[in-house]
Amino acid sequence: MEFLREWVGLGIALLSLSGTVWALLQSPAKKNAEDLAELRKAAGTDFKRLDERQDELERRTAKMEGDWKHLPDKESVHRLELAISDMNGTIKSMAASSEATERTARRVEEFLITQKHDLGQGRK
Repeated sequence: MEFLREWVGLGIALLSLSGTVWALLQSPAKKNAEDLAELRKAAGTDFKRLDERQDELERRTAKMEGDWKHLPDKESVHRLELAISDMNGTIKSMAASSEATERTARRVEEFLITQKHDLGQGRK
């Protein structure tokens, strides 16, 4: 019986020691599990924000592409430049013609004023 008591005492001591070691080893595991759960939650939130950001960028890109469809291409801009250049030449020639017409109108006006003045003096 005494033999059994020694072994039971040794078994209980070993069981107690192993329980203590197990508790010490499991304590960081629980903390690690909690930290891992927090990281997963934070990562989920970060992924949600990243998805929202990506959706916003895709929307803005689609809007810009739609706006660019209405803009003229390189050839259209070149044709517009040529047309504006032709219009500038036409406007310059019209301005020169307008100046000549203005000079003619002034001469006619001076002639009529002179005629009126001469007629007015002839009546007196």
